[in-house]
Order: sequence, then C-alpha cells, then structure tokens
Amino acid sequence: MTAHPPLPTSRPLLDPAPEYAKWQSEEPISRVTIWGDNSPWLITRHEDARTVLADPRFSADAGHPGFPHTRPGAPPQAPGLF
Repeated sequence: MTAHPPLPTSRPLLDPAPEYAKWQSEEPISRVTIWGDNSPWLITRHEDARTVLADPRFSADAGHPGFPHTRPGAPPQAPGLF
C-alpha cells in the first residue's frame, strides 16, 4: 500500500494551508490521507474540479462503496444533508 500525504488540518487564519499551493502547481490531482487508511482524491485546480464534477463516474453519494467519510465509522448521510 502506498502512503499518501496527510490532508493538512492546520492553516493560517483565512488562508489555505501552504501545502495546497505546492500541490496545485506540482500535483493538482493527488491522493491524500484523511484518517486511517482512507485516501480520497484531492483536486486543487478549479478546471479539474469542474471536469470531475461533470463526470458521471464520480459520485457524491455517501452510500457508494469506497466513499471517503469525514471520520472513521461515519454512517452514510441522507441525501441533501451536509
């Protein structure tokens, strides 16, 4: 299993973490670790995000197998809830 960099949790007030600028220029689509071995894709450029959001192969359905929940053991949320 490949180790992915952790998603930054600390940042300067009102600014994104410095790692985002580096990823945006060097590796705009990459995997990150958010907890345990949960490694979702991180997309740092607007045009890339638009492409992914328009692609039916990607899903925002929290019940979809492999969906990266925000914490370990998080149950799927009902549609429309954030």
